[in-house]
Amino acid sequence: VGLVLVLNADSGGLCRDTDSLTQICGRAARNSKGKVVFYAEKDSDAMLQCITKSKERRRQQEEYNRARNLAPVSVPAAAARHQLGAN
Repeated sequence: VGLVLVLNADSGGLCRDTDSLTQICGRAARNSKGKVVFYAEKDSDAMLQCITKSKERRRQQEEYNRARNLAPVSVPAAAARHQLGAN
């Protein structure tokens, strides 16, 4: 998934709590160029907590990558399917 749009991200509820928003962001983060866009009228606590958590995780990952001279790369879909045995 390269782009995820979250509509009404500031509304409360099951799919808009901190854990759900963080999980959504994590899904997009599996793609090296993945992006998440929150559409909202105001910043909710869940959104702010998710953004803070995501920034910290990204900082840690970048630090880890720098220390080991690693560069993130997305796996082409065909290669991923082949590895899973789904030719």
